[in-house]
This record gives sequence, structure tokens and C-alpha cells, in this order.
Amino acid sequence: MEKTQKLICGALAAVAVIGGLGASGYYHHSHFNKNVTINGVKVCGLTSEAAYQKLASQKRSNDVYLNGKKIYEGTSTSSSYTSADKAKVIKALKEQATILPSAKKTNYKLTPSELDTSQLSAMKKAIKVAVDKLNQNRVMAVDAKAVWKDNKVTVTSPKKGTAYDTSKIQAELSNQLAADSIQLTAKVKTPLTKNSAAVKKEVAALKKLSNKKITYKVENKSYTLTSDDIITKATYQNGQYQFDTAALDQEIAKINKAQSTLGKSFKFN
Repeated sequence: MEKTQKLICGALAAVAVIGGLGASGYYHHSHFNKNVTINGVKVCGLTSEAAYQKLASQKRSNDVYLNGKKIYEGTSTSSSYTSADKAKVIKALKEQATILPSAKKTNYKLTPSELDTSQLSAMKKAIKVAVDKLNQNRVMAVDAKAVWKDNKVTVTSPKKGTAYDTSKIQAELSNQLAADSIQLTAKVKTPLTKNSAAVKKEVAALKKLSNKKITYKVENKSYTLTSDDIITKATYQNGQYQFDTAALDQEIAKINKAQSTLGKSFKFN
């Protein structure tokens, strides 16, 4: 009898635990956990609908801070959320769902369907001005670079610096644009390495210049010019070639001297 009672008590305890876990799991699948935020807005303990309503009612100051200092005072706008964004909130709720309570800090970044980007250009300008000021006494990093010379391509070594990277900070701005206020952190620019995709693209483009020939015809005489005859040095950056053509100037001077009639004497009847 005593043994039977113990088994019954154990079974009831197991059912209670399972029931408790089930209730906890249901709650944390239908409500956001303790330290969850969406675009910096606290949504802990809220259902997806309540979280959406809270987000939709928020105002965006559009202020921009860099390293904790305000660099742009924005004009306040609405949150720009619409009913089309409810699915995004539901998705975030599912992603953070747990069986037991969780205190994990998580911030979901959701971009509203009708996000107002009218101040983005002014924000980027403010960032550039602020970063340029910070970089006045800092050393700029130097990227590795492919160089064509004497029919071969070499790559210069990169040099580390201490200057901040404006483009990276502006990219982070785009990621935070839906937040109430934008908190940016300045990051030091990392130079391109010899093995970077950009430098490899430069190398491939410059190799196309090697061992090329063109025919330059003056009156009835033709001159064959090679890449070395035309190009002293070349680089390829941002999708464009840059040429030093001092070698071509010398070749043209030679051809002009041989072909020109100005100042030369001729015999005729």
C-alpha cells in the first residue's frame, strides 16, 4: 500500500512538473522574454500584438550619436510601422521563444515597411564632418594596391592606421535607422590586404594590359607599339584604370622627329 502511494505521489509530481513546463512553455511562446527589445524598444512580457502596438505608437527622434556625443539633431517622425509589419513581430516572438524563463539580452532589428529615410543624407553628412574632425590627428590606413609596371603586376603592402572608417560608420547608420535614437561607435579603418577580393580584382584587371600591341600609322609608315612603349605605370581602382603615359610621350616624340618635315631641307628641281 505504502509503495503504491509513493508511485501515485511520484506520478502526480511528474504530471505537475510537466504541466508547469507546458504552461511556462506556452507563456514564453506567446509573450516576449524578460530582456528582449525590438529596435531598442522594450517588449518584455508583451504578446506580438501588444508589442506591435507599442512599436507603432513610438516616435523616432532621428538624433544621431557618435561615441556617445550627439552629432545630428533630427526632426521627430512617426515609427513608420504598418499592419504589414505585424508578421515581422510574430517572427521575432517565435525566434526568442523558450520553455523556461530566459534573461538573455536580445535586440531584434526590424525595418518598418514605410521607413522615412528623408533625413538619411543629412545624417551621413553629419557623420562625415564628425569623423573628419576626429581624424585630424590620426594616421590614415593605406590599402594594399596592385600596380602594373614593366609588363608585370605587383602588389604593395598595406599599412595599419589609427583613423576611423567613415564608410563603416555610415553603414551602421543604415542598420539603426529604425531606432528611436541612433547610437554609433567609431571604428578604426582596416586596410585592404593583399588577399582581399578587391585587390585580387585589381590584379586580374591589370594583367590584361601585359604584352599588348597596337599599330600606329603615320602617312605611309607603321609603328608597332607594345604596352611598355605606351604605359609607364598603371593602377585599377573603383572600376577604372589610371595610367601614367610618360613612356608614350617619349615614343611620340621619336616618331615625330623621324616623320616631321618642319625645319628640314629638301632638294627639288
